[in-house]
Amino acid sequence: MKNKVYLHLTEPEEYPEFTRRAARAVTRAALGNTIQFTSLRIFPTNSSNVKDIGEASDTGSRPMPDANYLLREIDETIELYVDYFKLGRVLWPVYPTLFAGNFKELVDKCVEKGLYLYDFWGYVPGSKPSNGIWGEYGIPEETDACLREKLGEHFLGYDNGEQDGRYIHASAETSVPTIDSRVMQYRNFQAYFEKLNDAMQNHTVTLSSLTYLHYFAREGNTIMLGAETAQALPSNPMWFSFIRGASKQYGLLNYGNASVWNRWGYKDYHIASEQPDTSKGYEAGRTAGTSLSLLRRLIYNQYMYNCDILGFEGGWFTTSEASDGDINDESHYIVGRKKYTLTPVGVIARRCGEFVLEHGFPGTLYTPVAIIAGFGCGWMPPRQLYSPAVYRVWGNLPYSEGDYALHALFSMLFPGYENSGFYRDERGFLTPTPYGECADVLLSDVRAEILARYDTAILLSGTEIDIELLHKLRSFTDGGGKLLVFAGALDSATDGAKADASFAALFGGCCANVKILDADSLERTDDELNFRNNVNEDIARPYRFKAETAAALDSALSDVRLIWADNPALQYTLCVKDEENYTLFVANNTLAEERFNIAACRGEIVSAEAEPIGDGVESLPEFMPRAEFVHYTEPVRTSGKYTLKPYDCRIYNVRAKGISFETLPKSNPSPRDDRLYLSLGYENQSAKNYLLAHPTFAHHFGGMLLPAEYLDRLGTEAAEREAHYFKLQNVKIIVDFTRMINHYPDLTIIGNFPARTAAS
Repeated sequence: MKNKVYLHLTEPEEYPEFTRRAARAVTRAALGNTIQFTSLRIFPTNSSNVKDIGEASDTGSRPMPDANYLLREIDETIELYVDYFKLGRVLWPVYPTLFAGNFKELVDKCVEKGLYLYDFWGYVPGSKPSNGIWGEYGIPEETDACLREKLGEHFLGYDNGEQDGRYIHASAETSVPTIDSRVMQYRNFQAYFEKLNDAMQNHTVTLSSLTYLHYFAREGNTIMLGAETAQALPSNPMWFSFIRGASKQYGLLNYGNASVWNRWGYKDYHIASEQPDTSKGYEAGRTAGTSLSLLRRLIYNQYMYNCDILGFEGGWFTTSEASDGDINDESHYIVGRKKYTLTPVGVIARRCGEFVLEHGFPGTLYTPVAIIAGFGCGWMPPRQLYSPAVYRVWGNLPYSEGDYALHALFSMLFPGYENSGFYRDERGFLTPTPYGECADVLLSDVRAEILARYDTAILLSGTEIDIELLHKLRSFTDGGGKLLVFAGALDSATDGAKADASFAALFGGCCANVKILDADSLERTDDELNFRNNVNEDIARPYRFKAETAAALDSALSDVRLIWADNPALQYTLCVKDEENYTLFVANNTLAEERFNIAACRGEIVSAEAEPIGDGVESLPEFMPRAEFVHYTEPVRTSGKYTLKPYDCRIYNVRAKGISFETLPKSNPSPRDDRLYLSLGYENQSAKNYLLAHPTFAHHFGGMLLPAEYLDRLGTEAAEREAHYFKLQNVKIIVDFTRMINHYPDLTIIGNFPARTAAS
């Protein structure tokens, strides 16, 4: 049987929600149909308390500027970043920039030069800025209007930055009592972010810190999805399976960047010694923070993910006093009396931009597998930055069978992914990928047209199978899709689904494309249940797949491979151009030199030419984590045509012949019927909560019919909140007065009691 390959990128303007969203999604046309890069997060100012801070200093601890401050050297700073060193045309300023007295001059300059303003960052709900910039603020209406009117599509939103992690830390983990309902947990999450997005003018870029991308994307006020990787944040391959899935489900582009920070400090080239400065309570220096090798592997990996914006968040330059005779050259640029010197981080960023300009689109990322979880699952990796607790969903509920199964599945796809951010040797941020980066995570509100883009789907335990999902699964298998179902999911089927003939056809052994995995797919390990979550230690793993389940999944995942690196210790990512042309990213995330061959599922490899990255930073001591944290291991393979050094990566242009696959046609969601309204009925207490509990409502209905009794008992404040939500979701309302116009005891339109008629 031929592999099914979907070669079409997500195009937001082709989704029916595009014209209905509260905020217009970013399109590739708006980005100039090219991959853009971020740069320039801070401008010099005339503020006495910040004007002498160097560009590469710790931007997170910058003080607030003085009142009525101005941006300085706007033209010169843009010239430095954008025109001279060509680091990126997407400017990513800190939020106090919005309050500068000459902010409109910056906007005008961006309009003149065709630049983008993106993701104004630094908002922390519930915090008041004091010594630092982080805090809650309001966006002036005239500033917002200026951005929208002058920049239009070149204004790329305000920052919903790592707020899902803050929610887990500050709200979910501390809520008492803990509600053992995932529907209610989602409702609490939505209420928190409804207020936050209102503060951000419902025009946000989501820069996630956990795996809640789908819940942001469906609200309609997010214009782009992505993550800042490294730091102490989740594993890149696992994380982007959520980012891509949410992007495809809800019609958004995605982006990626990598941070010079890690759990222990950040990279600052003003400190040249090989041992970091720890005087501020964290590490700072050239060998602190994220290694150059990880920064390089992350940004090229995200290029392969078809990210439409790439970049780093800082560390491009050092600054010093210019001397007489200093000139602008390949590594230096003079602004007034200040000399900016390009760091190795800047060199990697500039070279990546050149690489993308030279080689362009790598092909469509090959992700033939859909992992389907329940809409309200709230899944998080078993350990993460924001809580010492392990194996939790929504930040406060213990893992269930389906959650452990997803962890076990990710452990097959990305072995060791859960250690991301917990080890000094940087393990887990990138991992081996024995089956390639082949999977996207979808939630059960996925449309049939999106599911049709995949070759294979895996349905997790705990995912409620209602009639609607059942019919989508039946459509998928009727189209030739292969479906693996954890038997526990069948226990979550509704009575209506079980009574449907499709249920028996799919799960009663009549469908050759369906495989039911064992009812008891997990088994206990010998690990103790007294979980510890310590840095530089693995966590306990209480459950693993039984051998039969692992073998069935291994067979299904192996069957979808097209071209791969045959060393299981390596990471590989495949992009497909056509049946003969591919781009293959291979990374060695181990501390041993590894050898490998490039293999094909059928046919043969004609050629595989490595494209030189050529940034020249491999010989620097900060290319690797510091020596005291690196312990070299024995290689998995010592033979093979190709070699990769520890923590190195390569991108190959691969030509093949004899590989034949089925190209799937473009499949985009169908529009809803705007004339179709769903009646709320008389018993529901909240129309908004009804919509939150039924996430596929907007796939079908243009509006909702509310009984007048519902509005009669709704207080003014609650009515305003619900009206606000309906407006953001573009849900129309019809009010049915049929039962209330009864003359007595409710409303009357008969004039025999004039006062009562007037009141009615």
